[in-house]
Amino acid sequence: MILRRRTLLAYNKNAIFHSLSTQSTTIQTPYRKTPIPPQDSDTLNKLDHKDWLAPCEVLKITSAIKNPTSLITFLDQYSKRKDYKPNEALYTLVINKLAQANMFDAIDYVMQRINAERHCCRLSDELKSLED
Repeated sequence: MILRRRTLLAYNKNAIFHSLSTQSTTIQTPYRKTPIPPQDSDTLNKLDHKDWLAPCEVLKITSAIKNPTSLITFLDQYSKRKDYKPNEALYTLVINKLAQANMFDAIDYVMQRINAERHCCRLSDELKSLED
Protein backbone atom coordinates (compact mmCIF):
# COMPACT_ATOMS: atom_id res chain seq x y z
CA MET A 1 0.00 0.00 0.00
CA ILE A 2 2.77 2.46 0.92
CA LEU A 3 4.80 1.45 -2.11
CA ARG A 4 1.78 2.01 -4.32
CA ARG A 5 1.26 5.53 -2.90
CA ARG A 6 4.92 6.40 -3.45
CA THR A 7 4.71 5.16 -7.00
CA LEU A 8 1.60 7.25 -7.65
CA LEU A 9 3.21 10.32 -6.07
CA ALA A 10 6.35 9.86 -8.15
CA TYR A 11 4.24 9.40 -11.28
CA ASN A 12 2.20 12.54 -10.53
CA LYS A 13 5.35 14.59 -9.87
CA ASN A 14 6.86 13.42 -13.17
CA ALA A 15 3.62 14.17 -15.03
CA ILE A 16 3.41 17.66 -13.51
CA PHE A 17 7.09 18.34 -14.24
CA HIS A 18 6.68 17.11 -17.81
CA SER A 19 3.63 19.28 -18.41
CA LEU A 20 5.36 22.34 -16.92
CA SER A 21 8.52 21.78 -18.94
CA THR A 22 6.62 21.37 -22.19
CA GLN A 23 4.44 24.39 -21.49
CA SER A 24 7.34 26.70 -20.73
CA THR A 25 9.24 25.88 -23.91
CA THR A 26 6.31 26.38 -26.29
CA ILE A 27 7.17 29.51 -28.23
CA GLN A 28 5.44 30.78 -31.35
CA THR A 29 7.99 30.79 -34.15
CA PRO A 30 7.64 33.70 -36.59
CA TYR A 31 8.58 33.34 -40.27
CA ARG A 32 8.46 29.53 -40.19
CA LYS A 33 6.70 29.32 -43.56
CA THR A 34 9.19 31.59 -45.30
CA PRO A 35 11.27 29.73 -47.90
CA ILE A 36 15.02 29.83 -47.43
CA PRO A 37 16.74 32.04 -50.01
CA PRO A 38 19.30 30.25 -52.22
CA GLN A 39 22.21 32.33 -50.93
CA ASP A 40 21.51 31.14 -47.38
CA SER A 41 20.70 27.51 -48.11
CA ASP A 42 24.37 26.57 -48.51
CA THR A 43 25.20 28.32 -45.25
CA LEU A 44 22.36 26.59 -43.39
CA ASN A 45 23.39 23.21 -44.83
CA LYS A 46 26.53 23.43 -42.68
CA LEU A 47 24.29 22.69 -39.70
CA ASP A 48 23.39 19.32 -41.21
CA HIS A 49 26.95 18.01 -40.88
CA LYS A 50 27.53 15.63 -38.01
CA ASP A 51 30.78 17.29 -36.96
CA TRP A 52 30.66 19.29 -33.77
CA LEU A 53 30.68 23.05 -34.22
CA ALA A 54 32.81 25.30 -32.06
CA PRO A 55 31.16 28.55 -30.87
CA CYS A 56 33.36 30.58 -33.25
CA GLU A 57 32.20 28.43 -36.18
CA VAL A 58 28.57 29.03 -35.22
CA LEU A 59 29.23 32.78 -35.18
CA LYS A 60 30.83 32.57 -38.64
CA ILE A 61 27.80 30.72 -39.98
CA THR A 62 25.48 33.27 -38.37
CA SER A 63 27.37 36.24 -39.80
CA ALA A 64 27.38 34.62 -43.26
CA ILE A 65 23.57 34.52 -43.38
CA LYS A 66 22.39 37.28 -45.69
CA ASN A 67 18.61 37.19 -45.31
CA PRO A 68 17.46 38.00 -41.76
CA THR A 69 14.43 35.71 -42.00
CA SER A 70 16.85 32.80 -42.32
CA LEU A 71 18.18 33.55 -38.83
CA ILE A 72 15.07 32.08 -37.20
CA THR A 73 15.44 28.93 -39.27
CA PHE A 74 19.10 28.86 -38.29
CA LEU A 75 18.28 29.08 -34.57
CA ASP A 76 15.68 26.33 -34.90
CA GLN A 77 18.09 24.02 -36.74
CA TYR A 78 20.99 24.80 -34.43
CA SER A 79 18.91 24.13 -31.30
CA LYS A 80 18.22 20.58 -32.52
CA ARG A 81 21.92 19.70 -32.62
CA LYS A 82 23.62 17.75 -29.84
CA ASP A 83 26.36 20.37 -29.62
CA TYR A 84 23.83 23.19 -29.15
CA LYS A 85 25.32 25.64 -26.69
CA PRO A 86 23.98 29.15 -27.18
CA ASN A 87 26.00 32.07 -25.88
CA GLU A 88 25.64 35.79 -25.53
CA ALA A 89 27.72 36.54 -28.64
CA LEU A 90 25.36 34.43 -30.77
CA TYR A 91 22.25 36.08 -29.39
CA THR A 92 23.77 39.55 -29.75
CA LEU A 93 24.69 38.91 -33.38
CA VAL A 94 21.23 37.54 -34.19
CA ILE A 95 19.42 40.40 -32.42
CA ASN A 96 21.60 43.02 -34.16
CA LYS A 97 20.91 41.53 -37.60
CA LEU A 98 17.18 41.37 -36.90
CA ALA A 99 17.16 44.94 -35.59
CA GLN A 100 18.88 46.20 -38.73
CA ALA A 101 16.08 44.59 -40.73
CA ASN A 102 13.38 46.06 -38.41
CA MET A 103 12.11 42.55 -37.61
CA PHE A 104 10.83 43.28 -34.12
CA ASP A 105 8.51 40.26 -33.90
CA ALA A 106 11.50 38.04 -34.57
CA ILE A 107 13.47 39.87 -31.86
CA ASP A 108 10.61 39.17 -29.43
CA TYR A 109 10.82 35.51 -30.42
CA VAL A 110 14.58 35.46 -29.73
CA MET A 111 14.04 37.13 -26.35
CA GLN A 112 11.40 34.53 -25.44
CA ARG A 113 13.85 31.87 -26.48
CA ILE A 114 16.54 33.39 -24.26
CA ASN A 115 14.13 33.34 -21.32
CA ALA A 116 13.20 29.71 -22.01
CA GLU A 117 16.85 28.65 -22.34
CA ARG A 118 18.14 30.68 -19.41
CA HIS A 119 19.66 27.54 -17.86
CA CYS A 120 21.67 26.74 -21.03
CA CYS A 121 23.86 29.81 -21.21
CA ARG A 122 25.32 32.54 -19.08
CA LEU A 123 24.22 36.05 -19.92
CA SER A 124 25.56 39.43 -18.88
CA ASP A 125 23.48 41.83 -16.83
CA GLU A 126 22.97 44.05 -19.90
CA LEU A 127 21.33 41.30 -21.91
CA LYS A 128 19.26 40.18 -18.92
CA SER A 129 17.96 43.73 -18.53
CA LEU A 130 16.72 43.65 -22.13
CA GLU A 131 14.60 40.61 -21.31
CA ASP A 132 12.41 42.49 -18.82
